[in-house]
Amino acid sequence: MNYFLTLIILLICCAFFYLHKADLDKDATNQETIRDFGVQIKELQGDKEKLEDTVSTLKKGLEDVTAEAADLGKQLQAVKDAAIEKSDLEVKAVTAAAVAATAVAPAPPSNTLGTITTLDGKTYRNCQLLKVGPDRIVISHSSGINDILLVFLPPELQKRFGADIHPAAESSPTPVQVPQGQNQAEDSPFGHP
Repeated sequence: MNYFLTLIILLICCAFFYLHKADLDKDATNQETIRDFGVQIKELQGDKEKLEDTVSTLKKGLEDVTAEAADLGKQLQAVKDAAIEKSDLEVKAVTAAAVAATAVAPAPPSNTLGTITTLDGKTYRNCQLLKVGPDRIVISHSSGINDILLVFLPPELQKRFGADIHPAAESSPTPVQVPQGQNQAEDSPFGHP
């Protein structure tokens, strides 16, 4: 029985040995896992620091871009204001030029001549100027249309239409003989009323 008891004690010792060895192996595996977790934790902490640096850099970049955008907005507004001011100045200059041109420009000559009494004694009423020629004017009047030589016009109209006024012509215009009883429409060299 000694032998049997020794065998049982030996078996118990082997079982404790294997259990202890299993515990040691388990502890070694646990320590290796703990080391692996430590390495992973260190790597994650490094990644976290890198991410924090990146976030910080991005925040700084965002602040810089925001400041630049604000500066560009101010510059754009200044350019708009300058363009509006320039446009206003151009409008004022054009308006001033138009006003100055209107003030300086002579009034267009009127075609209304009223009543004309020629130097040869003919009277035309409600005269309207139709055409100015080198030596005559063509008018419409209450009785029709006539042309009148510039030398027969009163002196103020001769000057107005650029007649070559000679002292001899002013003192003695050559009268045209008109037979009595003819109307003014027949006085026209064209013979048209």
